[in-house]
Amino acid sequence: MNAISASEKRLITLLKLEGLAELISDSDSYYHDNPIQEAGYFMRKQEEFFDIKHVLSDYFKEEKEINFIKANTTLGMTSVAASLVSANSENTGLVLGDEKLLVPLLSSLPEEIDEANITMGYPLTDGMVWRGIHKLFKLKTEMAKSEKASVSVLESLSNDPFISSLFLKTSVYTARMGELLMKNRIGLTVLEVKNLFSEEEALRSIMESSSAAELMQTLNEFLEVAYRKYEHLSGFMKEQIAISHQFLQRLQAKISEVKELNTISNLSYFIDQLVNNEKVPFLGEPYGGIQIMGLLEARALDFEYVIFCGATDALMPAISAETSFIPFELKAIYGLPTNREKEAVFAYSFYRLLQRAKKVDFVYVETEDGLVANEKSRFLTQLEHELPKYSPTVINYKTAQSETGSEHLKETKITKTEEHREKIKALLARGLSASAMNTFISCPADFYYKYIVGLKEPDKVDEVVHASITGSILHDTLEALYKPLVGRVLSVSEMNGIIKDSVPALDAEVESQNLTEVMSGGENKLEYLVMRQKLHNFLKWELSEVKKLEKQGRFITIVSLEQKYKAAIPGVQTPDGSPVTLSGFIDRIDRVGNELRIIDYKSGKVEQGDLSLGELLDFSGGKKGKALQLLVYGLLVGHASPEYLSEGFTVGNVSLKNISKGLINVRQGEGRKYTEVKITADFSEEIKESFNIIFQEMMHGIEYFQHDKESKYCDFCLKD
Repeated sequence: MNAISASEKRLITLLKLEGLAELISDSDSYYHDNPIQEAGYFMRKQEEFFDIKHVLSDYFKEEKEINFIKANTTLGMTSVAASLVSANSENTGLVLGDEKLLVPLLSSLPEEIDEANITMGYPLTDGMVWRGIHKLFKLKTEMAKSEKASVSVLESLSNDPFISSLFLKTSVYTARMGELLMKNRIGLTVLEVKNLFSEEEALRSIMESSSAAELMQTLNEFLEVAYRKYEHLSGFMKEQIAISHQFLQRLQAKISEVKELNTISNLSYFIDQLVNNEKVPFLGEPYGGIQIMGLLEARALDFEYVIFCGATDALMPAISAETSFIPFELKAIYGLPTNREKEAVFAYSFYRLLQRAKKVDFVYVETEDGLVANEKSRFLTQLEHELPKYSPTVINYKTAQSETGSEHLKETKITKTEEHREKIKALLARGLSASAMNTFISCPADFYYKYIVGLKEPDKVDEVVHASITGSILHDTLEALYKPLVGRVLSVSEMNGIIKDSVPALDAEVESQNLTEVMSGGENKLEYLVMRQKLHNFLKWELSEVKKLEKQGRFITIVSLEQKYKAAIPGVQTPDGSPVTLSGFIDRIDRVGNELRIIDYKSGKVEQGDLSLGELLDFSGGKKGKALQLLVYGLLVGHASPEYLSEGFTVGNVSLKNISKGLINVRQGEGRKYTEVKITADFSEEIKESFNIIFQEMMHGIEYFQHDKESKYCDFCLKD
């Protein structure tokens, strides 16, 4: 006898009065007799109303073997839980705190487990089939609301394993998606979407459906085709298709009766609410093998050995957020269920499961990641503090040593071979950028994937324009504005002219990248406005600098813009003396009077600390990447124009994000004593020595290409 509703209470009372019912409860003194133990809350409450015959036991007074097993990842947790299952599992119950753990658990079960009875359904929404259907609904809803479809949704369809494996293998679709990627399109008209699926009959009919009834009909036909195509494949996939088909057929019959479902948008919203209750059932033998179930399915069942997988506080107790407008106090006064009652229901199921068990293993995830933390359930903490005082039970603590999960992947090492060294040597001879050097310093594994293997990021369309693209647009705009002034002195009147022309120049660069439509609305409109403001702030700062220098009788002369440099510089070499070629694009070289400056624009934030180096030029750790890049530029310019080295020149960044800092130059020193660096012949030798140490590390210094755990921006490393 756990929680019962008011109607159930009246029905039981009537049956008792008629002599047709007798109430018997199964509980343990441990939680029944303790007035503050929530597991016995409803039994104690119902005793006041019903005449209940108790079967009170004292199983919790007996010694039990209880183990708390901590894992670091969800995949690791299911792997550990599966490894605890033995072939002799006749009286074993494997309880899952979350249905989503079922598939990874089944894939981890030992091969000798040939029998398993699964008494919990797998959520249809978590299956591959419904995820594909959901994307089709999302696409149709977009088309119904705005007469357009986002390329990101179309791209997700092409990457969907269910849809793409059955319906998207034609070259036409691939070619047309490629064209869209090249043009930076993020939205398509309805006609363009229909043309995209011109050779995909099953999908084309879905795209052409104009009403909710038509959409349901075409989706059901689509699933029938899919079922036939999957006929030779796994039963689980076919079961997902069948359940999805049955669900949509039931709804299709209701559309004509409910006028609110006549629109595709309303239908999609309604389906999203209802589909959460749909499960994909499993068939098994209830009298043999391991029993896999959820906590609710385990009610009134007894196992000698219980494995509880997912005993984290987020899942146990799984209490949904309070969504009622009725205050807690009013609920309590009028006998409405509150979170306290919901937790009591869960608590009884939990303690009842442990009641007759002789051994219990709780497996949970305990990690901390920023604002998101996983920890063991408070029910385990309660057991930890209360049960040892009541019985001779000792709780053991273990940490899972699973090789499953991202921790294992992070430790992957690529042994450096002679072939790798030859490829590095060829790369150094061909031309190495500062970016490549910084990648190696920050994370050797990322360097291996990018520059030795040659992996490239796949082309894709992002609904929000990436920062690298906006940075490129700003650079190109500044080049276009200043290019007519190369070799000339910047004046106040010319700067005012540049400011006047800045917005049209920016718009022209946006247009040249086929981004005018993309940046015309939504979050991308904000990105455009931010670009415009950064450009305006920089030009205003430049104007103020021109005015200030003119008063001092000094003037800014533009020497070059976006100049490419590439050279094998004497003294920059590999350990065996082979030359190293450095390369780079320098945004701007100018003069203030007789002082030469190399300037690199940064669309992101730059602080003086980023460009402050110690007495020894040490770039290890990857935190001085901006300074390294500027010193590469200094070597290249000094080599191309040795006359500049006689008086020396400065190298620095202008941050378009924090322009108030002005031009930030590379400095060198210790403590509070830093001086501005000038690239001279002597200092160039120091730079060469520090760079040669990096090339020594590349060629011979490290045995493995391995992910650096401190690195946060690896494109290809396997990490969380």
